[in-house]
Amino acid sequence: MKVHNKGTIRVELTDLETQSTIKQTFSNVKADQPDEAVLALSGIVASLTKGAAEVAGTYQTIEYQML
Repeated sequence: MKVHNKGTIRVELTDLETQSTIKQTFSNVKADQPDEAVLALSGIVASLTKGAAEVAGTYQTIEYQML
């Protein structure tokens, strides 16, 4: 039996002024999130940055425990 153990979403942004990478991680994410919701979260995080930023990548990691 497979049981959801933990999940994370990491959003990586590129600051357009300094060309530096900004990483934001969200823990305790449910396993069955639609792709559209995960990508919408990336857009929201990018819009909340102080300066101009664009999404460089979005990564979702889901861990399961096998019983």
